[in-house]
Amino acid sequence: MNKPILVKCYLKSNLGDDLFLATLVKRYPEQKFEIFVDPQYTAKYSGIHNVHVIKKGILFRVLNRLCKLITNGGIYSLIQTRYSAVVEIGGSIFSERDRKPKVDPEREYLADHFSHYFVIGSNFGPYKSDEFLEEYRKFFKKIEGTVFRDQKTYSLFSDLSNVKYAPDVVFTLPFSENKVDSNSNKDKYAVMSLIDLSINDVSRQSGLAKMAHQYEEYVTKVALELLSQNYTIKFIPFSTAQNDLLVSKRICDRILGANPKANVEIIDSNNDHYKLETIRNSTLLVSTRYHSMILGWLFNVPQLVLVYGDKTKQVINDLYTEQYKMTLNVLNEKASFDSSRMNTVPNIMEIKKQAELQFFYLDRFLSVNQ
Repeated sequence: MNKPILVKCYLKSNLGDDLFLATLVKRYPEQKFEIFVDPQYTAKYSGIHNVHVIKKGILFRVLNRLCKLITNGGIYSLIQTRYSAVVEIGGSIFSERDRKPKVDPEREYLADHFSHYFVIGSNFGPYKSDEFLEEYRKFFKKIEGTVFRDQKTYSLFSDLSNVKYAPDVVFTLPFSENKVDSNSNKDKYAVMSLIDLSINDVSRQSGLAKMAHQYEEYVTKVALELLSQNYTIKFIPFSTAQNDLLVSKRICDRILGANPKANVEIIDSNNDHYKLETIRNSTLLVSTRYHSMILGWLFNVPQLVLVYGDKTKQVINDLYTEQYKMTLNVLNEKASFDSSRMNTVPNIMEIKKQAELQFFYLDRFLSVNQ
């Protein structure tokens, strides 16, 4: 197709969301895509060969604000004819915020003005009101196709003929990126993927901030236990904007306070490939970030999952109930840790095959992979 596809995605150098974009554009290498990105992140996404980056600079923001005086579509009302379709790809992108429980006006505008609008890879919620649910039922019914990533979300909309379920998009990473190096002498190290519970985020459930202290105490305990077993600890922040780097530094300080000679490292890099390689070649994985868990399964790395929200719990329930996990509400000074219980999905190829269905509607539109 000559026209590009507009991609709506959380593009703020978050490894999980960047993997959404990567899987999408690598699946369709001949298709052109266009993304809107804040100025400080444009360099991160400018090197992708089939992606055109539009910087949301001063001119963009002024035009968008002026257009919103006339239409809910904002700047999209000026450029909508540029695109053949809209793809919205992301995880927790349908959360009810503290406002009137309506569909986002920009999202509503695009649904009304594009015949081809696709939602890929998401879950629904957290939400509080039936009105919010019903407004989005109307939205999903209106667009061409939606594929959710967990069964609980799918059950809310399963009566709609244009809605499907498939495991997470990231399971479809190309096989070349999923190939484990044959290195029998690789370093014995554990990767930790942490989040800062003390900050508020619309995609998270309420009440998490009060668990921040006990969470950080527990992951420090886990790290010290792994260090006593001669593991190196490598922290991989997924999102600097959401304080992953800061919380990793806090835990490092705690560890070094207890053991000044501890072998710890923070992977403070914008190189997503390097981060993926570090996770792929790790011996063990402690995952709080949702997509750290997914990568642990994909790369066959035994892990402990620290469950902080429904999105993680539901996917564990869907795909691997035997996963060694702890929920945050049970983390205290008596909470146990047993590295011998760390495990991972044994049947990943079947899950990868099922995950291809995430692209069912877009494949059909582009007439590929049929």
